[in-house]
Amino acid sequence: MFRTSTTIANASTHASAKRPAFRRLIALGAPLAFLGLGASAVQADPWFRISFGDHGWGRGHREPVCRPPVVIGPEIRIERRPVEVVPCDLRFTAYQTGNTVLIFVSGENRSAGFTTCLAACDDGWAPTVTLRNTAPLDNCGAQVITRFEVSGSFEARHCLQRISVRVAGQCFEVPVSQVQRLS
Repeated sequence: MFRTSTTIANASTHASAKRPAFRRLIALGAPLAFLGLGASAVQADPWFRISFGDHGWGRGHREPVCRPPVVIGPEIRIERRPVEVVPCDLRFTAYQTGNTVLIFVSGENRSAGFTTCLAACDDGWAPTVTLRNTAPLDNCGAQVITRFEVSGSFEARHCLQRISVRVAGQCFEVPVSQVQRLS
């Protein structure tokens, strides 16, 4: 009924002495098994949660996800307006023969892609010509000096001494040379 110390010693030496590999397997395997069970429990929902400020909702209650409302406002449009620029090395020449006035304009733009044209604004005794030198909207032109030449003509009822040429908000007075008509 009662075992003595020799009986316990014989029983313990009998089982473990014959199987040292089994003892090592238990010593290493038991912690690994607990880690395996613990890893799956970490990913699962907790069965008991202590949370301050949850007002006793307990397990299974999750606060609703409130996303901010989508507000569709007015469409924002960015308008790029053409910018007129005074060209570099600008030269004007004007000639009149009979009722016809010829004007020649040459100059250089700071890059490629500029649009250059002449427009006449006749107001009787003091005719005005507008030179429109519009820069490209995207500013992606080649950064090289680009020469241009523009010419035009308009009718005048009388002999002119000067004409005004407007370029990008500036006004230039150009002398008009009288030329004899060849027959």
